[in-house]
Amino acid sequence: MRTAATLLAVAALLAAAAGIEAQLRSIPRPDPLGRQLLYLPTAEYLNIMSLGNRQLMADYLYIWAIQYYSQFKPNERFLYLDTVFDLITDLDPLYRDPYRIGALIMLIEAQQQPELRQGLVLGLLDKGIRAMPDDYALAEEAAWKCYIFFRDNELAARYAEIAASRPNAPHWTLRFRGHLLAEHWTLAQAIEYWEEVLRSATTDYQRQVSDNHLYDLKVERDRELFEPFLSVFRSLHGRCPESWREVAESRVAVGERVLTEAPLDHAGNAYGIDAESCTLVAEKHLIED
Repeated sequence: MRTAATLLAVAALLAAAAGIEAQLRSIPRPDPLGRQLLYLPTAEYLNIMSLGNRQLMADYLYIWAIQYYSQFKPNERFLYLDTVFDLITDLDPLYRDPYRIGALIMLIEAQQQPELRQGLVLGLLDKGIRAMPDDYALAEEAAWKCYIFFRDNELAARYAEIAASRPNAPHWTLRFRGHLLAEHWTLAQAIEYWEEVLRSATTDYQRQVSDNHLYDLKVERDRELFEPFLSVFRSLHGRCPESWREVAESRVAVGERVLTEAPLDHAGNAYGIDAESCTLVAEKHLIED
């Protein structure tokens, strides 16, 4: 009788304990994963623990971090991201992957905090740019992040210029910078820039691309310079001239300017004239699209 009563009491206690545990589990507990990070040592302690094998410890933490953040729920994703990747790159400042992957994780996980996201992403990449002054890849990464995600062309252009100044940087970085800043330049500034890009080109393809930009820019400049002569000629003679030589021979003047010879395009070819609209025509491109 006593045994049966004891068993019933134990069963009741177990049932009550199970019920209490279920209720406890239903109570929201913030930061279930983040508590692990409270015990993450500093770079100095980790260096001692690794017996001087800082790069090996950085590898381990890098792999752990990728796995760790893949477990997070949406409201926890941003937890301590900058601290973890700062620690990894403190251990091995020349380890490029944590800068790039860390910035990518920050970019994705911190979408709900745009006021912090850009600063943290670029802060991590800036750290790598400073640590590796001969490497262009992280500055290139920052340029694309600014261009695609942060919609800041001027900042992207500054990073592209940093990338272009590094040894063995691809020629595209200069072209990319020019593309980003084009809307803020005058024609004269754009032409000067692309002439410098052309001078620094090292392959036929690079020279062709730069030449093509210059061709288009100079056509635009020459339309502004020479089409007023066509307007004056037509007002004087009641018709559009048949050629630029005819304009030059007629000594047409626009203000103090007099056209003395037929203008040529960037490739050295003579411009044409559209008889219907009486405007300048560039008849030959350097690169066919």
